[in-house]
Amino acid sequence: MPFTRAGLLFFTATPSFRGAATGGVALSRMLAMEGMCSRREAKSFIELGHVKVDGSIVTDGAMMVPVGAAVELTKRALDVQANKATILLHKPLHYASCQAEMYHKPSARRLLTPLQRWEACATNHDPRQLRKL
Repeated sequence: MPFTRAGLLFFTATPSFRGAATGGVALSRMLAMEGMCSRREAKSFIELGHVKVDGSIVTDGAMMVPVGAAVELTKRALDVQANKATILLHKPLHYASCQAEMYHKPSARRLLTPLQRWEACATNHDPRQLRKL
């Protein structure tokens, strides 16, 4: 179960992970299973030194984490994750999701306007988040 201390998010490996019977869980898999990030992002965070296991920075992506170990993401990694946005879009037929110019179709990105936002969405919209779509 995740918990916070001094502004950092911690969580503990639980025996519910497959592989716990062998004495550990792959660190990137544990981060992904806890919903902190994807496995690819976890590998990147590990290589950059943004993951600590029992207080020690880990840079070995193949490390097996023992059940019960305290794992934390650094504040930088948490900030990176907090700045991401998830966009759900029901793309209409005849809109291109990529390379719109090549197919001479309108880009689905055009549909992402403030008027199309869901009214109940409480998050602040930052147009800079749409640049890399």
